[in-house]
Amino acid sequence: MDEEAGKDAAIEAEKQRLQMAAVLYRALRSAEDDLVNARPPTRAQLAEACHSKLQYDFPIVNAAELDALTEEMAAEIAEGTAPGSFTYPITSALVNAAVEGACKPAPGAGSAPGISGKSREADSDRDLEDAGADGAGTEPAVDGGAVRIAYQRLCATTLVHFTSRVLAMPDDEAEVALRWFDGFDTEETAPDAGDGAPTYDEADARAPGEDDGREPPGSHAAANPPNDASDSDSDWEPMETDPTEDERRARDPAQPAVPVPRLGAKLSVDAKLSHVLRRLSRACVDGDDVWRHSPHAALPQLAPALVSLTETLARSEGRPERRAARVAPLRVLREQWAANGPPPRSDGSIGRLLAALGFESSRHGGGNIGAVMERLGLDEDARGGDEDVGLALEFLAYLCVRLGGEALGDFASAAQSSAGKRAGFGVGAAGHLWGHVDAHIGVVAEKFDALAHVKATGDNSWQQRVGMCSLIVAFHAAKAPGNANPGDVLAKTGALRALCAAFTAPDNATAPHSEALRRAVLLVAAAAPKTVEFIAAVPGVRSEVESGFRVESRDEFRGTEGSLAAHGAMWELLLPAPGTSREDAERSCAARLAPLLDPTRGGVGGGSSIALGLLRAAQTAARGATPLWRRGGAIDGVLRDALTHLAATVSAGARARGGVVGSSRPRKTTGSDDEGDDEGRRGGDDSAAASDPEMEKSREMASAALRVLKEILGAADGGGGRKCD
Repeated sequence: MDEEAGKDAAIEAEKQRLQMAAVLYRALRSAEDDLVNARPPTRAQLAEACHSKLQYDFPIVNAAELDALTEEMAAEIAEGTAPGSFTYPITSALVNAAVEGACKPAPGAGSAPGISGKSREADSDRDLEDAGADGAGTEPAVDGGAVRIAYQRLCATTLVHFTSRVLAMPDDEAEVALRWFDGFDTEETAPDAGDGAPTYDEADARAPGEDDGREPPGSHAAANPPNDASDSDSDWEPMETDPTEDERRARDPAQPAVPVPRLGAKLSVDAKLSHVLRRLSRACVDGDDVWRHSPHAALPQLAPALVSLTETLARSEGRPERRAARVAPLRVLREQWAANGPPPRSDGSIGRLLAALGFESSRHGGGNIGAVMERLGLDEDARGGDEDVGLALEFLAYLCVRLGGEALGDFASAAQSSAGKRAGFGVGAAGHLWGHVDAHIGVVAEKFDALAHVKATGDNSWQQRVGMCSLIVAFHAAKAPGNANPGDVLAKTGALRALCAAFTAPDNATAPHSEALRRAVLLVAAAAPKTVEFIAAVPGVRSEVESGFRVESRDEFRGTEGSLAAHGAMWELLLPAPGTSREDAERSCAARLAPLLDPTRGGVGGGSSIALGLLRAAQTAARGATPLWRRGGAIDGVLRDALTHLAATVSAGARARGGVVGSSRPRKTTGSDDEGDDEGRRGGDDSAAASDPEMEKSREMASAALRVLKEILGAADGGGGRKCD
């Protein structure tokens, strides 16, 4: 009996021991699971999750996921992964999501409507948008800026580096690499059947993705398997819609595929690449970090990658749709350099771009690209010809205007400069650009000369190109450094002759579209006084000036409202009539400037802003070597009178806003700060100005004019202008 009781006790003890071991085992397994779950996901796991989420509208992803996807994709591109082995293929949804996220306003810049057009105003929506990958709000709201930059890095990788990789592939491999990108309408790109369009091909008529029978990673089917209950809802019922062809085949794999219209590999690849590059803009890659750092050590930075991409597209002879896409990277580069300054001339990027466009001289054998094209037997039309010349001129003229607006007589640029708000890198950027313009001024002169001798004044294209050539020539003359001689350069290259020929075209000198041409002639005369003799010797120029700009009977030259009144005044100074003394020329100019610059007679704006812009530009072009007018002379007196009136106008505006301007404080006649304006801002009440927008606009114009006028007088006195002006 005791023996049986002992056995029972031993069995019970063994059961308890086994139970305790089971409990301990479960606890250890649970702890191990917790440890595994607590480990941070790998880069590949983050990339896979991000790629999957980007296949939907309004994805919620964080910067870490986006960066992981960018790094994984960049590694595949750099390592030359076979097109069919891409782990993270480019899809239309991914491109759309990347561009949408990259172009969002920066944090603090205000929210913009999304794709749906609805503004996210609720705090909960903004918190969710800036939350982590799971929407749990685990990341701070400031991460919105990091997410935007991460999206931009993804855009650079997909739109630039991936596209460059595809362009280097044969068409059959490129078609495989782009097989998941279907964001274009076949009807837009497929040519007519009668023009040799591809017909139905039973062997090749596969729907996208049908070649290997797999869904792309991150696609709808891969991200949402049938048994996934993450989106389950007992109240949800699917809409009764007709299944697509892909869905019918998925339900019944035995069902034969229905042939679909298919472009040939060449047309399909070019059409898809064109649509990818249409999404490329500076807005989706404007972060400084995106330009400074490459997504992979083996890949170039963004600027060199865009230059190479433009070159590759520009040389795609015989493939017009691919070649037309060169405009996208070219415009991104010009906008980036306009905002942050161009690269130095030693970089060679601008030279490479212009060479790729065939922008070279035909008089001296051309450059390397031209020689190659001649050896290949390709004529000007095959290389883009006239269209490429227009693109090259537009590229240079755009940078000249954006970086040298003050030197070209733009009043707004002069006002910003005098307020210490220079665009880009200011004069430094313009100086870098001048080196590039100087290197190509001979080609510009050649194209300008060809245009000028056609004299097709009724042709919009002709007018635009004459204007672009004029802007480039004016920039070269106005921004030339002190040791340069722009007059000799322009005369030797033929630019001066072309300028005069275009100016003397019938009804062209005073036409509304010829403003750039008029400014170019004025600034060349100011920059190189010796060229005035050449200009004056051209009979057509002299007659245009005598019968046009000095004739007060025409409306455009009258009073303060005439669009050319300021030009007429400047011609009295820079191209006086034969036998006119310097003092008489100054008096004639001053007499025509006085009503333009007197705010009590003509108000501020219109003619006064044009006159101030031209005066400041002429000073910049003259570079201080020879003062345009004498201190104490007629023009100096008109400018100082205008300064007094403008200062009074600004003070009255400040008082109207509630500010008090000390009358005992002396006014500065040099420098760029508007004390009266600042006092008004510090002590005034904005409510009164807000109720009268016209008064506020007038006050702002007067303040800007006052700043520019101080700069002009300061430069004339030798102390107010900046060293590099």
